[in-house]
Amino acid sequence: MTRIGSDQVTGASTPATIREMEVGLEWCVDVDGGCLLKVQAQPRASETVAAGVHGDPPRLKIRIAAPPVDGEANEELLRFLRKTLGVPLNRLRLVRGETSKMKDVRISGATAADVRGRLHPRK
Repeated sequence: MTRIGSDQVTGASTPATIREMEVGLEWCVDVDGGCLLKVQAQPRASETVAAGVHGDPPRLKIRIAAPPVDGEANEELLRFLRKTLGVPLNRLRLVRGETSKMKDVRISGATAADVRGRLHPRK
């Protein structure tokens, strides 16, 4: 069920508030029961690390220390998110991009603000 209020826009696969879109935060948005994290994966990196927000529309770039073979990079991405966000693996689900660099991960029971703060803290 999609929530629509006076501060939300629709038309995309996931609703984002106008405030989030205005300040470029749509790489992680609240959805019913959790949030949706939009990732640009870079496999075969020397270490797994969040590397900032890139692109238009923006996505969080995550360098992944695993090859994109037999789901290894996807598994490493979910392990990194589990450790960084402190959530159980069963609350993370790859909902789009299983064979693509552009991936969407649903995080149940978390808010977009909390996820953004843990993955991309402002200095």
